[in-house]
Amino acid sequence: MHISVLLQEVIEAIPENPKFVFDGTLGAGGHAKSILEKYPSIEKYVGVDKDSDAIRYSKEVLENFSSKMVFVNSASGDIKDIATKNHIQSFDVVFMDLGLSSRQLEESGRGFTFLKDEPLNMSMNDSDPDFTAWNIVNTWDEEDIANVLYAYADERFSRQIARKIVKHRDEVGTIDNTHTLVDIVREAIPRRFQSKKTNPATKTFQALRIAVNGELEEAKKVIRDGFDLLSKGGRLVFISFHSLEDKVVKENFKELVSQNKAVLINKKPIVPTDSEIKDNPRSRSAKLRILEKC
Repeated sequence: MHISVLLQEVIEAIPENPKFVFDGTLGAGGHAKSILEKYPSIEKYVGVDKDSDAIRYSKEVLENFSSKMVFVNSASGDIKDIATKNHIQSFDVVFMDLGLSSRQLEESGRGFTFLKDEPLNMSMNDSDPDFTAWNIVNTWDEEDIANVLYAYADERFSRQIARKIVKHRDEVGTIDNTHTLVDIVREAIPRRFQSKKTNPATKTFQALRIAVNGELEEAKKVIRDGFDLLSKGGRLVFISFHSLEDKVVKENFKELVSQNKAVLINKKPIVPTDSEIKDNPRSRSAKLRILEKC
């Protein structure tokens, strides 16, 4: 079951009496439902997700708010086009929960998790992905694979892993599923450097997913274009789950503050309480940052 991360903190981050809300990562609709319940002033809640399955699921969750909802099966980076098409001049809130939903991890069958043996896909676009993790591990050269693993996950053994991937391709054949990739990564990383707490393929999977979905570039675009669309006093409310995402959010927020266009609501990121982490271990790495337009 999907549990919304930092739910109460997100609700409290919303400015008073919002009318127009942009949710670029609608997912299972958990945050959306709570925000809509708390703020009856909302006239339009634009819920966006690349994953058409997420849109279908959230429509059921948000059935009681159908008159206020605008469901969009698209990339969140299309925020300006989405606003134009729906005749919205400005948003009071632009919200992004940059993590994968539990449903995507547990039920999508697209290889986001190494806990199940699934096809190497990792695309959040479930309808017609034209670029997947399979393409990277089976068609890219060794140097490019290594660079992705290092750039998007700071994988110290990126070159060894890339070398093993290419060797497997040459000697055995294509790498078609998650467990084959996990075995290759496990073989590439010296045993003494493998943690007992985390799967050795964790960083590799993170890097491939980010590369496939252009996640960091999209986050930057939503911050830039979303800020342009914010009303005065409107807020960017962003949850990140790993250091690369948080760095993008932190640096882009900082730049807007330095230009005297915005103020940080929280100087340091808001993190989950011990109680939330106990109830939902997935929340442990979450960080919430809030920026208000001057």
